[in-house]
Amino acid sequence: MHTRRWTMGMSRLALAAAVLAAIGPAAARSADVPAAPDNVELTRGAPAVVLDEEVAVTFDADGRYTQEIRRRVQILDERGLQTYAADQLAFFQPKARVAFLGGRITRPTGETIPLERARAHEEPLGATAHAFDQPYRRLVVRHPDLQVQDTLETTVRIESDAQIPGHYADFFLFQHESPILSKRLVIRGPASRPLRHAVRDGALTFTQGREGDRIVYTWTGRDLPMIFRETGMPGLPEVACRVVVSTMAGWPELSRQGWAQSRRKLEPDEVLAEKARELTEGLTSEQSRILALVRFVAGDVGYLEASLDVGAFLEPHAAAEVLAAGYGVGRDKAVLLAAMLRALGLEADEALINVSRAPDPEIPSVYFERSLCAVRLSDGRTAYLDPAFGAHGTLGETYAGGRPVLRLTADGAGLETVPTGPAARSLGRLDADTQVDTDGGAHTRIGIQGAGYYDFILRGLGRRFSGPQFIQVWQELAGRVHAGARVREFQVSDAADLAVPFAVAFDMDAPGYALAAGRFLLLRPCLMTNGFELYSLGLPRMMAPGPRRYPMDLFAPVQVIQSERITPPPGCTVLALPDPVEFAAGPARLQLSCRQEGERVVFSSEFSLERSVLSPADYEQLRELLDRWVRSQRSLIILEQQPGGGS
Repeated sequence: MHTRRWTMGMSRLALAAAVLAAIGPAAARSADVPAAPDNVELTRGAPAVVLDEEVAVTFDADGRYTQEIRRRVQILDERGLQTYAADQLAFFQPKARVAFLGGRITRPTGETIPLERARAHEEPLGATAHAFDQPYRRLVVRHPDLQVQDTLETTVRIESDAQIPGHYADFFLFQHESPILSKRLVIRGPASRPLRHAVRDGALTFTQGREGDRIVYTWTGRDLPMIFRETGMPGLPEVACRVVVSTMAGWPELSRQGWAQSRRKLEPDEVLAEKARELTEGLTSEQSRILALVRFVAGDVGYLEASLDVGAFLEPHAAAEVLAAGYGVGRDKAVLLAAMLRALGLEADEALINVSRAPDPEIPSVYFERSLCAVRLSDGRTAYLDPAFGAHGTLGETYAGGRPVLRLTADGAGLETVPTGPAARSLGRLDADTQVDTDGGAHTRIGIQGAGYYDFILRGLGRRFSGPQFIQVWQELAGRVHAGARVREFQVSDAADLAVPFAVAFDMDAPGYALAAGRFLLLRPCLMTNGFELYSLGLPRMMAPGPRRYPMDLFAPVQVIQSERITPPPGCTVLALPDPVEFAAGPARLQLSCRQEGERVVFSSEFSLERSVLSPADYEQLRELLDRWVRSQRSLIILEQQPGGGS
């Protein structure tokens, strides 16, 4: 959405700064030279410092508004230079007009470089061709002449039509990834449309006054510390000090407004109804019919991803138009899916959800990231389906569990937290058979597939890399499992076919995999290394020393089951096996075992995370689990070559 990107102050999108006089020139400097920040502790380790920022908003009774942002930023190191050297702002052109009003760069020597309006240009938000000629745009301003220790001063103005007719709503961050010495937010609005407002996760000075028939709301903050990023943390709009404002009474009012946008667009015409019947012909169960429609909308109807930068609350096209065009933004696809489900006699509505941060529990905002379809099942449950997700699996396998959603209904719904589904709905399975040679070589056949989020991970890899590139990915993983290992006989399913699980299978030859020690062979099961398990393979890289401050979002609950059958060389007996491991704490579970079945050894592993968002305490439990998992990999299977055994 057009205002959020500018006012959030996200480090890579920090565009606007202020055209204000330099603060307190030093005696030996020109009056145009900004003074160095006095608060050393506040700026220690910071890439840049916002010296001062002022945001001024004026909104009218019909919801139209003008916003002007002036900001002054001093660049402290190369990270800050990289952050502020190119600024951009996404917006939806029919509703918003964005103008860069200029500014200047001030060198430490006092030299100034004026920033003319012509420096800014507009460009399409995405390069993807699409059926609907909708101008998703971004304003781009580049500063190639910016240097470390320079002060960047810029001003931008946004003029926007009402996002919701007759209402105004927004949020403003008072913290981001650079410290802020001074920030002021002033909002002027008609007394007939008083603001509901709140300050979250911080303390600001607030005043309220009158200017004729308008109320003036003012928030001021000083010496606001920077946010230090943690891997997987929620977005800044959930954790930073912020002001949230809205003229709406609550979430039910926004729900009704959203329903009014699309109520006539959800009705299926005969062409759409016939397509729904065609796709579900011969399917008898409720689940199979729903999934057939989900896979059609997700796989066969094109997706304009650029809309993610603008927001999910834009008015959708009619379902029949989306079907005819074969393309749409996220909300278009949700409307199409809901209409097709309604054509089958099912109760289906739109729902909106955020992934990177939770919405404010009390004060409504139109800033949603994804559009879902909420379908009522015959057993009374509601399944929340993302028709842009593109994964194979059972109902409810995606990320909605545990997150607040807003259903768009005629009566108006409040925020509802979706019940968390079991991790088994996003199940990854790895299955292997290994033959060990007398000389220690190993030959393994490995098969991998998944459902829900695990299918999405695998399928995403298949979409990103194709042909020889995809094989090379698994070859590199095999090389990490054992130096010199090679993959062959590679098989992979079609990543575009959502009707079947995405599956990968290959052979791995690993010369010298087992360590020979006299008459003994020492080895660990191939799958015990976790070398081919994509989900847990990345978890150690997300761990950091020391305690964690913010939650960690892993997107969806996941379960992974691995099983490997190992056949020793002829004449070998099993002398020792790794000890079993069992760990359960909070949402994390791990079970590892090796057992002998006849002449073979069977390795089994089961790992699960039952929550997608981990608290700092959950994070510590996951870190302990991973430590146990890594330590277990030191254990070995010991085989003994019997006298007179195989050669």
